[in-house]
Amino acid sequence: MNGTNNLDKITDFDTYLIELNKIKKNVMILLSVKDTVGLHFRQESAELLNKIGIATNLSGKHGHSYIGLINKGKVVVDTLSSTNEDLNIRLDCNDKEIILYSSVYTRNNLSDIRIEDINYSIDLRGLNIVVYDISLDNVVDMVCFDTHVRSNICYRRKEKSEVQSVINERNIERLQRQLSNLQKNFDKLNNIISTESGKLQLMLWHSMCANGESQTDNKKRFFRAMPAATGDFRKLQQAGVILLKVFDDICRKNNIEYWITGGTLLGAIRHGGFIPWDDDADVCMMRSEIPKLKKALEGNDEFFLDEFCSVRHTEPAAMNHNYQVHFNIKNTPYSLDIFVCDFSENFDQTFVKKLREFKNAMGRESLELSRKMHGNKEVPNKRYDKEFLDLFWDHYEKSKVLYGNESKENYVIWALDNVQSTQGYKVFFPKDTIFPLKELQFEGGLYLAPNDPESYIEQMFGDYYSVPDDMLHKHFNMTEDRIIVLREVIKKYEYLL
Repeated sequence: MNGTNNLDKITDFDTYLIELNKIKKNVMILLSVKDTVGLHFRQESAELLNKIGIATNLSGKHGHSYIGLINKGKVVVDTLSSTNEDLNIRLDCNDKEIILYSSVYTRNNLSDIRIEDINYSIDLRGLNIVVYDISLDNVVDMVCFDTHVRSNICYRRKEKSEVQSVINERNIERLQRQLSNLQKNFDKLNNIISTESGKLQLMLWHSMCANGESQTDNKKRFFRAMPAATGDFRKLQQAGVILLKVFDDICRKNNIEYWITGGTLLGAIRHGGFIPWDDDADVCMMRSEIPKLKKALEGNDEFFLDEFCSVRHTEPAAMNHNYQVHFNIKNTPYSLDIFVCDFSENFDQTFVKKLREFKNAMGRESLELSRKMHGNKEVPNKRYDKEFLDLFWDHYEKSKVLYGNESKENYVIWALDNVQSTQGYKVFFPKDTIFPLKELQFEGGLYLAPNDPESYIEQMFGDYYSVPDDMLHKHFNMTEDRIIVLREVIKKYEYLL
């Protein structure tokens, strides 16, 4: 017997050193300090290390890094830092590549004891020791003695997990306190900014009021007077006008109901057309109208309805079921987004919570399916395989339990298909806010809109006559090739403008 089989049962530091001295000719002993060798590394322990072969006296060396290696009783490495600098060495011993690294709490706070690039260090505060039995060709003990405390506590792998859990809990609590304080400071700063912004806007509106003009009329005049977009960005908007006109014509001819929504509706109310910095057109449609639209676009050589699922490939997972109307011209940088809505008998916060749960569950399953099909490789967010559409319809059928009696059309609900953003969850309206539809002017044409467009848009955006903070917002990536195609599209359909 080589005497190493009971080494991993010893927890007293000095007893451990005495045992190491007995077996030193049969083993390789590797040492590294993490954090600090400590205030309670006793002189007696230093003398026991000296018997093993370590000449360095670690007693009183608080804040110094240290590495050591004894092979078959002979000292190979015995290095103490002069101040608090890191110590790092790579060498061959017993036909093994050895790496020893020591860093104290004021620097990287780390202990590495690597044999053939496997780290055996416990990596806790104090003196980390690894014992390698040469005849067995195996590590027989991994231990750390916390010589910063009076009792020189002994840790092994199991204890390390327990200690690390406590450390993690304390770090989490500390970070949570810091985060809470940061959030409080952020809230204070946000309130100050919001207050000052409100003051500035009030001064702006007051300074711009004409004699006898109400502030509401002043705001309307201000936004209507904003200059329209120019250049290729304006051409992008014109492409939207073309699609919207074609879409409106198809819907009216086939008795299909839709309404303009989002930034398009806001632009119609506030600007009479596109918001100068917006570049896409949005419409809503009840789910029952989609089959009619599909049939109306069948065989159309110039425009088509695209149905696809998009999956977020990173956490938190999400999947959307999308409908878009496109020009049937390759690489056209424009599409008309259609947001699906459902009728519901009831609506409350429980409905919102449950719908979010269905959406999150669908997202998790879609991410699992995506990884199964593609691994961790990122793939484009369009034209997904049939499996994703099947996944959506399966979850949609399950979610219908939320909507109640389908014949009682009391509310119009932002459907499971769409992006469930904070704004998305605001799109819940009494039916009479939307129906019967009315017409609003947008870019010189009349388009279908909600029955009470002001209430609708206020619920979506709040005070829509405040100066916005998204004036650089845009959707489409305009490459040089796409600009060329865009100009061709505008030229082809110029008669619709």
